[in-house]
Amino acid sequence: MTQPPAPSTTRRPGRMRAFPVLLGVGVAVVTANSPGLDHGNGTVAFPLGLFGGALLALQLQTLIGLALGRLGGTAPVLLMVGAGRRVAVRRPRGVPLLIRPIPLVPLLAWEAVTAVDGLRLRLFLGGLLRVAVPAGLGVGLMWSGTPLRCLGPGLILASLLLLSAARTPGTTGWMLLRAPFADAALLPQLAVGARELAAQRALTGGRIAEARAALERAPAASHPTDSDPAVSVSADDAPATLAQVRLRAAVDVASGRYAEAVEALRGAPEGRGLAPHVPGEELLLARAGLLAAEAGAMPREDALAAAAIGTALAGERNPRLLAGSDILATQALLGGRAADAATLARSALRRMSDLLTRAYCLCTLAAAQAVTGDQPGARASLEQARALAPELARIATVERLITELPLVRDRV
Repeated sequence: MTQPPAPSTTRRPGRMRAFPVLLGVGVAVVTANSPGLDHGNGTVAFPLGLFGGALLALQLQTLIGLALGRLGGTAPVLLMVGAGRRVAVRRPRGVPLLIRPIPLVPLLAWEAVTAVDGLRLRLFLGGLLRVAVPAGLGVGLMWSGTPLRCLGPGLILASLLLLSAARTPGTTGWMLLRAPFADAALLPQLAVGARELAAQRALTGGRIAEARAALERAPAASHPTDSDPAVSVSADDAPATLAQVRLRAAVDVASGRYAEAVEALRGAPEGRGLAPHVPGEELLLARAGLLAAEAGAMPREDALAAAAIGTALAGERNPRLLAGSDILATQALLGGRAADAATLARSALRRMSDLLTRAYCLCTLAAAQAVTGDQPGARASLEQARALAPELARIATVERLITELPLVRDRV
């Protein structure tokens, strides 16, 4: 696995994340006292305008990203409309679209970095547009004489806060603050081609067999890279990129090939001599190790050791991502703390949106409910997981637990 960053490099990202936050707060303070906003006559209008402006900024940056598409170096993996409990799933052009009933957020998108020519410049210009358009609109509205002037501070503040998530590839902050200075060999490693994009969309939508079929399709010629734009080689001859290794491992985990996933995730980064920071890779290793131990797919000590490495790296690099995932719940389950596992799994369910991760959470919840004696609840949770990702291999493992556990207790 990649080594944790040295102490001399861990402080800079923190400063990079804090800068847009502090700048955004400063903008909010200045604009809150702007004479053009007439706060004295709009005690309710100003906070509502701030909130509405922030939502509008998020919507604009989403629409800009979707409109740019590959021109901006990204492509949508998951789309979400509204908030609340999911009521339907659609697939416009193969992209999972989750439809939810509360029209609070009109449209949100998860995006992946795509393998295109001139990727570094495309990402920077695309990120710049995502910030400049809503921020510029906010400045114009703020000093206008229209009733919409209260939207200005929210537009500006939200635009600047988009820069705070600079560690995650594909985010606006990463495009502007990280991608321009990234190593020339790193960007092509993070980018996905047509096969990987199709596989990632299928996985997000819980369609595991479709994801594997996408990865196994005959590859086309690879895209030129920033490091050598004149070179184009057959994808059959090129070594697997980091994005390809991660996606294949994710498909292996979903298919129940846990040992293969652990081996790929632990060996691949060192083999290429790269040490990129990609949130999510360590969580995938942790999940693969935990589920391998649960299913008996490899020696328990080895599986749990791999899971411990992934969990430790996730806790150091991105504790919020770890806390919002199903990993801690599964870890508690295998550690004999079923009640804690159920609580953590429910918490993860409230945060996770993609269908596959929700199915993992529901499997953990079902297993925890079975261990604590709630058999009806366990079966209901497992059926929900099956509805989201019917091909998920872990469903069969948890189903055996739910079926066999009462028999084991009776014998005892």
